[in-house]
Parts: sequence; C-alpha cells; structure tokens
Amino acid sequence: MTGPGDELSVDPAKLTALGKDLGKARAVAAAQKGNASNGAYTDISGHTWGLVGIGFSSHYDELKGHIIEHLGLMEKFLEQAERNMNATAENYKNAEHNNISAIHRVGKKKG
Repeated sequence: MTGPGDELSVDPAKLTALGKDLGKARAVAAAQKGNASNGAYTDISGHTWGLVGIGFSSHYDELKGHIIEHLGLMEKFLEQAERNMNATAENYKNAEHNNISAIHRVGKKKG
C-alpha cells in the first residue's frame, strides 16, 4: 500500500477487517467440512447406486474423503491467516503509536 510520494502507508483497520473476512471464510470452510463429514447428507446406499453404479461407489467415497481433508486444510490455513493478519494489524498499530510517541518526545525536548 503506497501513498503520495510512494511512501509506505498501512491502515491497521483495513488489515483487521481483512482478518475478519478471513475468519468468515474459515467458518464457511468449517461448516462445509461438517456437512461433507455428515453421513446423513453424503452417504449413498448401495441400493441408490444400483447395479451399474455400485462400481463407482468406492471412487465416490475416496473423493468424499479428499474433499473432507482439503476442507480441513482450508480451515486450518484460513485460521492461521486470520490470526497472522490480526497480529500484523496489531504490530503496525503499535509501531505507529510508538513512532508518534517518539516524535512527541523529541518535540518536547526541542521546545
């Protein structure tokens, strides 16, 4: 994020908002993982597959397992990304506060 003169400018509030959005995405991934893991929604009986389709049922179960695994990985990534984004926002906020305090101290010494 750059501003006039190409100096670096970071808005911690925007980073915090992005962290919240990452948290919402994590919640969606967790909910979808829960749905995919719920056999009441995703298990298909042999009767439903029929004689021709029963051969594909093992592939379905394998793919379902991969989907659950990947949704879990997404959830973990988004949780970590949210935590790191919030920590980054806090670090920028603290750095800005410390810089302003230092400038005020220098100004008081010169005044």
